[in-house]
Amino acid sequence: MANVIIEPANANPDTQDWQRALYRNTKVAGGFARVFIDILQANVPIIKAGSRCEVNGSILESPVDENVLAEGTIPTTATVYIYARVSGSTGNYRMSLTKPVNDAMKGGLYNGNDRFITSLYRTPTRYYEWA
Repeated sequence: MANVIIEPANANPDTQDWQRALYRNTKVAGGFARVFIDILQANVPIIKAGSRCEVNGSILESPVDENVLAEGTIPTTATVYIYARVSGSTGNYRMSLTKPVNDAMKGGLYNGNDRFITSLYRTPTRYYEWA
């Protein structure tokens, strides 16, 4: 399970420097994604430890390798879409058959509040990257 990086609480909301730092961090982190996916070693995609991405204002970090969870039944031959999902102070990665749509306010491709990472093509024996 991935962790959400929690920023320190704002002890003095009148501090101008804190507001600037918060604003700049939001602008810099918005849309950030550095996610490594292993599709060669298992019959399910694996998000590699150290992967990080911004998801709807939160920064999700994977401290260990983790399997991508299937949402519903995934056919043996299909295009699947990998998403990052935040829930409270944790998150995970999931695959879905639902195509993402551009969300300009969130700064990326999303399915609801789930951030699109990549798409893969699934066959009965393995997953392939789309070029």
